[in-house]
This record gives sequence, structure tokens and C-alpha cells, in this order.
Amino acid sequence: ESGRSRSWIKVKGSLSNEFRIVGFTESKAAGGLSSLLMAERSGSGFTYVGKVGTGFTGATAKELTAKLKPLLRDSPISNLVMDEKVPGARWVEPKLTAEIEYANKTDAGHLRAGRFKGLRGKAEAAPVSEGPSTRPPQLVTDSHLAQIFITNPDRRMFSDDGPTKLDVAMY
Repeated sequence: ESGRSRSWIKVKGSLSNEFRIVGFTESKAAGGLSSLLMAERSGSGFTYVGKVGTGFTGATAKELTAKLKPLLRDSPISNLVMDEKVPGARWVEPKLTAEIEYANKTDAGHLRAGRFKGLRGKAEAAPVSEGPSTRPPQLVTDSHLAQIFITNPDRRMFSDDGPTKLDVAMY
């Protein structure tokens, strides 16, 4: 069978984690913000994981810039491990934590296709995890399912003989 069909469905998967903002680059447009410079906890310091330049609106960019400006410093924090220079970087104290959605990491440990999802509240008091969550998956119980409303629970997904929406929820 050639062309588009329901025999092959592309489902995009992505990862999400929280990273500290250690700097940013500026733009004349886009609310003054071009990209955020992100890092993750590594021992007693931080390791740079790359730039994230999408996922924020003009209004969000202005809001982020207003929160970052008071945290400005002349140079990167001393316990930041970096493997590349970032031209035009404005460095900040790593007090703000952002949730970032990304496709995966490069061999160098940088985020691939990173997208800003939002700031995490009270980041100063909470530690940032190292890498993706290692919490074991929880099984869905009947009481969990009782709290979820599933439209068309008998509808087959992916193909005529594929799992139902309820089967997917149970999985």
C-alpha cells in the first residue's frame, strides 16, 4: 500500500525534565529574550546542557527577562562545567528552574529540540534532579480509573484490531 494510510501512524515521543537557568542570550525582538542557557545538577555543581530558544511567547519572554535581570552576574558561576563558548551570553545566578521538553540528548549531553514549558515554583528551595526521573512506574488501580473520564472507551486505537482507549488507559 503506497501513500498515507492508517497502517503506519507516527506518534511523537518526548522527554521532560527540570533544569536550572544559568544564563540567557538577548534579542532585539521576542521580548528581549533569544534563548535560555540551561544546566543540570552534577555532583556539587552544574553541567551545561545547551540553549533553549523556543516555547515562550513574547509576553512570557518579557516576564522571564524581568525575573532574570535581577540575577545577572559578570561571569558564569564557578561550579558550572561548560564544553562550549556561548557568544553574547548574559550569566545569572542559578535560582530559577524551568521545565524543558526535549527529544533526547546529544552525545555531548546537550538537549536536542529543547522547548520551554514553564518555570517551576519555589525553585530556590527545591533540588533539581539529575537526568530523567528514576521513579518506578505506578500501576493504575481501579480507584485511579474511577477518577478518569474516558470518552468512547470502546473505540479502537491505531487499527481496527488495536487496543481500545480503555486498554491504553489501563496500560
